Amino acid sequence: MRAIRWFGTACVVLGTGCATTPERPLAAETVVVGRARATYRDFVGAHRNLCDAEQRWLEEELVSVNGLLADWLEHTEGTRDDDWPPAKLELLEEGAHVLPKVLDVHEANLNALKRCSFAESRGFPRLVRSGLEYVSEARQRVASAKDLREWLAYRERLERWRVQQPVRKADAGTLCSPRPKVGAAELYYAFTGEDGVTTFLFCDGAKVIESPSGETKFQKPLGASKRELKRLRLERYLEAAKKLNAQDIDRPPSPPARVYAGADAANP
Repeated sequence: MRAIRWFGTACVVLGTGCATTPERPLAAETVVVGRARATYRDFVGAHRNLCDAEQRWLEEELVSVNGLLADWLEHTEGTRDDDWPPAKLELLEEGAHVLPKVLDVHEANLNALKRCSFAESRGFPRLVRSGLEYVSEARQRVASAKDLREWLAYRERLERWRVQQPVRKADAGTLCSPRPKVGAAELYYAFTGEDGVTTFLFCDGAKVIESPSGETKFQKPLGASKRELKRLRLERYLEAAKKLNAQDIDRPPSPPARVYAGADAANP
């Protein structure tokens, strides 16, 4: 009588052979980004030999992933200064959330395909070449999605500042008397422009202008008489500007540390 020993689901038959259990088919995964859909299998992650896959099915899967990436890249292309409608921004963020795993699997499959005996047949050479290009470009787009969100938020804050700054300036001017005394050096408002130049405004119409490098210029009040101008003491205006607390200067919002370049890396 033949001795049979069972080890879980495998058997060892003494004196005769024992049929091996065939591997289960590798399950396909589906990814959806926007209106595009693709199917792929993680051969490398499952420790399966991609070269054993049925070539027609493999080609269809690679084509579908390439198509999804191409569609996403096309519909999320843009620079930081372009208009980003909500739907376009939503698509970019959806891809940034969903695609990282797909990109890793697709790249691994494409590189594994290079080692197959049929790598130069059918449309595989073109699929590998274009697929790796899509993966590289999509990775850059995914990595920069956060930068874009921060840039757009900054752009909104800057636009609000541009609209509100003249209003704050006018409101501050109401603190001055209807007929301010020339030479009194009454500072009522200071702001820094987007060019980095800081302007200190005085009730009598005088200005102290400071460049980003620290160079200071003084503008006399327009319309002042010669007699009034004689009473001017430049040091009083400079001292008033110097004593103003930095937090009391109206400044535009600071841009993010990393600037989104998008599809146009030359547009920093």
